[in-house]
Order: sequence, then C-alpha cells, then structure tokens
Amino acid sequence: MGTATSYSRAFALPPFAEHAPEVVAALLELGRANGPLDARDDLTMDPGLLAAEPGGGAQDTVSAFFGQFVSHDLSLDPRTRLARPADPFLTTNHRTPWLDLDSVYAAGPPALHFDPKDPALLIVGSNGQYEDVPRAPDGTTMTFDLRNDDTLMLSALHAAFLRFHNHVVERLRASGVTSFAAYRREVVWHYQWIIRHEYLAGLVEPGTCERATGLAPPGTGLPGTGLPGTGLPVELQIALRFGHAQLRPAYQVNNKLTAYLFSPDNPDLRGGCPGPDRYVDWRELLATNARPIRRSVCTPLFRLPRHANPAGDLPVSLPQRDLLRHLTWQIPSGQAIATALGIPVLAAADLAELQPYGLDRSTPLWYYLLAEAEVVTAGATLGPLGSRLLAETMLGPLADPSHAAPADWRPTLPSATPNHFTLADLFALAGVLDR
Repeated sequence: MGTATSYSRAFALPPFAEHAPEVVAALLELGRANGPLDARDDLTMDPGLLAAEPGGGAQDTVSAFFGQFVSHDLSLDPRTRLARPADPFLTTNHRTPWLDLDSVYAAGPPALHFDPKDPALLIVGSNGQYEDVPRAPDGTTMTFDLRNDDTLMLSALHAAFLRFHNHVVERLRASGVTSFAAYRREVVWHYQWIIRHEYLAGLVEPGTCERATGLAPPGTGLPGTGLPGTGLPVELQIALRFGHAQLRPAYQVNNKLTAYLFSPDNPDLRGGCPGPDRYVDWRELLATNARPIRRSVCTPLFRLPRHANPAGDLPVSLPQRDLLRHLTWQIPSGQAIATALGIPVLAAADLAELQPYGLDRSTPLWYYLLAEAEVVTAGATLGPLGSRLLAETMLGPLADPSHAAPADWRPTLPSATPNHFTLADLFALAGVLDR
C-alpha cells in the first residue's frame, strides 16, 4: 500500500479572503455557540425525544459516522494550527490518500494492534458484552488512529472493521490462502466498493459518479486546473467536513442507551468510556435518517469535550474550527471553485446572512457547500459543486490500478444482493448486526 505524502491543491486560485483580524473575527462569529450555524437544539429535553425526531436527510444515520471514518483514513494533520497559514505541499499528511485503510492497518503486522499469537489477526477489545476497540489498561484506545475513538459510534465502527478483517482471514484461510496481502486486499476492495456504490452514491447528485470515474489519482489536480501535487487535495479535507451537519444532537444506540452526542452535564456518547451497555445496535442506526445537509449544525458540536479535541487548543466549537481551517490552507471561495469548474454559482441573495461579514460573494468553501445543498437539493444530497468536488477527488484513488480493484471487479463475499456489498453486509459478516 501507499506511504504518507504531503498534501496538495486541486485549484490554483486565490484564497477566499486575506488573513486579517477582521476575517478571523467574522469566522469566529459565524461558528460560535448560538450563532448563525447553531441549530439551537434544546438540550434540556430528554435525549430520547431528540433522538426520535425525524432526521429529514436522505442518508441513514450511519452515513455521517462512516464519512468521518473515511475522512480519518484519508487525512491526519496534527501539526498545522488553526488560522495560521501553512503550505500544503510542505505539510505531511500522516495518512495515505488511497482509501487503503491505513488508519486500521498502519504498515501491517507485526504491530501492537495485531494478535501476537496470530499476527494475521487484529486484536478486538471487549467491554464485557460486545466488541470494542483494543485498549490499554488505562482505557486509552490502541487503534492506530486515535480519532476513531472520539465517539461511541466511531469506536464501534472501527471495531466492526477489526472483526470484518478477522472474518475475511478465516474465510480465505479455509480456501487455502495464506498471504496477509491477500487478506488486506479483500477487505480494502470491499471497503472501496462501499465508498463508491453506497456512501458516495447516496450523497452526490445522480450521475455525478458516473461522469467522474475516469479521473486520475490524487495529486494530479482536477481536470483543467493544471496544478500537480503529491497527495490529498486540501479542498477535499475541507469538503469532507460537510458531514458535521448530518449529525444529530442525540442518538438511541441500543435499547438500553439513549444519550446526547456530547454533554458536559449528562452521560453522553463520547468515546473512551467502555461499558457493558455502551454498544451500537447498527440496525437501529441504519433504520434512522441523518439530518439534511444545510446551514445548521447540532448544538453539542459547539462545545467539544476534551476527548474529542486532544490538543486542547481553542476554540472548542467544531464549526469555528472548520471555518478557521480555511485560513490555514488558504482555501479558495466556493464561488471561485464553482466558476473554475463551470458550475452555476449561488446568488448573493442565497447567502444574504453573510453580507454583514463581507462573505456573501466570497464564501468559505465548507459554508458554501452547506448552503448549496440547502438551496439546490433541500439538503437531500450535496449540491452540484459539493457533488463534483467530493466525487472527483475521492474517485481518483478508486480508478488507480495500483491502489484499487480492477474496473471489472465485483464483490466476492456473501451479501444480501449478489455482486453488491454494503455496510450492512459488512456488519453481518463481522458479527455485529444481530444483537
């Protein structure tokens, strides 16, 4: 599989705004608690009532967490600082940009997260009743990517992939396969199929993926940009944050546990807190919908707990952090990128709430993608720019023969639909679907 690279750019365009105190202040105002982006969820309500509210999104609840898992597989940038400009070409991405599950495997065995008695198998932790990520004696996750323990749902998803890998090993061994590379390839190719045919297919406008499948791999830029690079475009790192708008303020994760996503005063669903009742009933989450993609972010995300922000730096509002990251990477505006790709640009009237901040005609990309989805599709999917940007930058690795399955490959593992494979199929083979 690949090795860590630098980041790159997809567009040779000027940043959406100058790095200036008034711009920082505007972004902080947009992303503050009780500000324009805050959904103002009533966190005095019983979390069960919030969890039962209709989601309204076209994707299931799992989609938002799977998107975070995929994002963690593509990008890890622990050194750049919010609102401090950095050169992506000189910044190391500690993940590979090839959708190869290096967030799970690292460099492969032997390593701490592989079973010393059988190095082909990954260690799966237990919290007493159901599977968990492996943990040190103090409860700290031993997963290769610590962020996959930010919430109970992410740690359960990571644990499902550990069990899925082990299932694949046992299945292939039974047919005489003894190569770890073959085990990992089988897992990765099914994971990539899910990304292309389930995750992206449910997020982007119809036909977008079909028009994008011939793109080159990461680092070669989007068509017509002429901007080479060596790794993941920083525009994709920003765009993937749209999933924060899909999150609900509370979830029923099983018939014994319903809680806020994060809460300073009540039991919540943060990671790192294993217990016999802290497991995910995936059927419950697959049967509920995410929130629609729009200019509205659930209230718990405006006050991240320390566990979800291990650096401990300010601000603690996730939307503020998302917006300030545009200054770090000097990201072009949504309008400029849409114009470069020949995509209709939102009218200034569609962004009128930004006029007091001077950002209605040159809008931070993340905010623009949320607004575009809300205006064009009522939040059912990403809009035309979000769809094309996400599909083209993510499908590049899936079209590269050195990192992905051949174009004519079809899933080989048992599934509910022949020649297809979904997250529900993965959960079933991992043994985490039926409780």
